[in-house]
Amino acid sequence: MIPSIRRRLLVLLIALNILSLSMVFIWVYRDATHEVEELFDANLAQSARVLLGLAVQEAKERSAQKIKIINPIEKRGHKYESKIAVVVRYANGAVMLQSASAPKLPFTTDVHGFQDYKVNDQLWRTFSLRDDETGTSIQVAESYAIRNELAGDIIRDTFMPFAFFIPILALLVWLSIGRSLAPLKRLAREVSRRHPDSLDPISIEQVPQEVLPLIESLNTLLVKLHGALENERRFTGDAAHELRTPLAAIKTQAQVLQRADNTGVFKHTINNILQGVDRATHLVEQLLTMARMDAQESVQDNEQTDLFAVTRSVISDYGQMAIDKSIEISLQTDCESCPVQGESNILGIMIRNLVDNGIRYTPERGKVIISIEVDKNGTRLCVTDTGPGISQEEHRHIFERFKRLPEGTSNGTGLGLSIVLRIAELHDAKISLHNRDRGSGLVFCVQFPAYRDQN
Repeated sequence: MIPSIRRRLLVLLIALNILSLSMVFIWVYRDATHEVEELFDANLAQSARVLLGLAVQEAKERSAQKIKIINPIEKRGHKYESKIAVVVRYANGAVMLQSASAPKLPFTTDVHGFQDYKVNDQLWRTFSLRDDETGTSIQVAESYAIRNELAGDIIRDTFMPFAFFIPILALLVWLSIGRSLAPLKRLAREVSRRHPDSLDPISIEQVPQEVLPLIESLNTLLVKLHGALENERRFTGDAAHELRTPLAAIKTQAQVLQRADNTGVFKHTINNILQGVDRATHLVEQLLTMARMDAQESVQDNEQTDLFAVTRSVISDYGQMAIDKSIEISLQTDCESCPVQGESNILGIMIRNLVDNGIRYTPERGKVIISIEVDKNGTRLCVTDTGPGISQEEHRHIFERFKRLPEGTSNGTGLGLSIVLRIAELHDAKISLHNRDRGSGLVFCVQFPAYRDQN
């Protein structure tokens, strides 16, 4: 289980703040330590020069035999006195002046400037000077403990407020994150209060910018789900309504068959039952095809299909049906390969419905002509029949579901052209129809976009 966003943000922000403060702490500590060392070194050097000047004057007035040693002072004026020491020597190395806290530092006349010495496990910083005229030398020493203590005091005084501020910062971050995530909680409450049948889009007002893509995607999903449920309800209603008639007819014929007392009536009734079963089977197939097309959002546009090959295969399937009605069916095209972008199975369903529609509404000894043309605008498939045709008023309703033509003797389902329209929409194709210029009949045309070679 993924932890809450609020907790993750709190941990992340506090960790980043602590990391930042730690980096600042290291930076300030190094800088403070460096500045403290520079300051104390400067004080050492300055003190050494002042004391050397006084010592040189003293050396000129006294002889080398008159050595004066400062004895330890029992009562100190400050706690740091024991960590600061001064040693002044004559030219022969004898001590002229020495503080009580001075460690036993090594003496040499060649050492000048700063040096570090470790005496009795204590590190000292010294500055040495020597007067060339009198040979008087001085060593000013200072324990590193003073410097470390001062640097520690600076760091402690600087970062002590942050130690008290971090809990307050955590509380403020917690409250700020909670306030920032309030729109998400409000959105969650709105969704949780929704009825299962409510598929209306979620309002995007007062929605944070970061959550807007999620809400838009969710709204798109709700629209698709609403469409899918509507298709399911429509399919259920259509199936129940349309299947009632052929099933009732089959039942009626079966009852007639029960009462049949001669061979002629028996055979005629059997034929009617078989025709009813065929009509019901065709209706179920059309209903299932329509439901599948409604559920499909798109087709694979990177798939190449040879429209000529698909059309030729459909014509061969309907050859016997055309022969039974003495209908001449032909394919006219100048292209050996007519590529379009789409799925061959779905395109085969579309062409099959157009050809089936043409054969059903064309009387005996009529014609059904399928033509394919390819030009710069794309591929154009047309199916022309010599049936009775339809009026201009019916042109607007011909693609409606379960719309059957009043003329002719066809017993179609009224779904074929609706399926054709849906497949054309899936392939971004445009469908049109018009009456033949000469004679009766209809011309159905499907204009496919120009083929784009994916290679």
